[in-house]
Amino acid sequence: MSQRKKRPANSRPAPKPQNDIKVAAAQAAEAQRTPMSAYLRPFILFVAAAAVILFLISRLSGGGSDFPATDSAEAGFARDMITHHQQAVQTAMIIRDRLPDDAPVQLDQFLWDIISTQQNQIGQMQAWLNVWGLTQGTVDPPMKWMGHEVTGLMPGMMTAEQVEGLRTLPVDEAIVSFMELMIVHHMAAVDMAEAVNERSDNGVVTFLADAMIRTQQGEIEVMNLWIERYTGAASPSPDATPSASPVASPEHDH
Repeated sequence: MSQRKKRPANSRPAPKPQNDIKVAAAQAAEAQRTPMSAYLRPFILFVAAAAVILFLISRLSGGGSDFPATDSAEAGFARDMITHHQQAVQTAMIIRDRLPDDAPVQLDQFLWDIISTQQNQIGQMQAWLNVWGLTQGTVDPPMKWMGHEVTGLMPGMMTAEQVEGLRTLPVDEAIVSFMELMIVHHMAAVDMAEAVNERSDNGVVTFLADAMIRTQQGEIEVMNLWIERYTGAASPSPDATPSASPVASPEHDH
């Protein structure tokens, strides 16, 4: 059996090449990187729990009437707006994950504001339905609570092809496409928030609807600025979502 030679006490391992050190450092940094979803999930749970507490406090302190029924404007608004917001969060995350390293920090922050604000509001609306003892979903068509339900997508919602384009277009084109589509998305959400304000005297609901109107109108202005920055031209007037159409029934014919 051969014996292993002992290294002299004063000897040191040869230094690694500089490139190897850089590679090792990059690998270590990559291993420590945590995906956004790992942070977003506990954040969502925290928001939902906090929303339930705040909602109960507001109802107990203010008295108020009975909870809204499942066919009420408040319940319909909550269900439809949850769906609307979920797509906004999904698509903003797609673009944010695709941003190159040299993208403006302000753009990254703007996308994160959309994600965090709308996820927070999703938690609040889900909490309403839980507290009211109502299901999160319904068999009713979207926007029935507004008096003109639709088949297919709600106004402002992106098609599957449009969402896929955000993943596959060159990143600058995807950013512009996102902004253009999200302007339409926001405009439809503002219409929904204004509609529930006209139909509800529930202070908790109208307070959040007012916040949505202010926030999303402000974001529309900012998105037009991002479009100008990336294209050199302002966004054209957006069209309504082609796949959304009213249900054919006499009482809802407009």
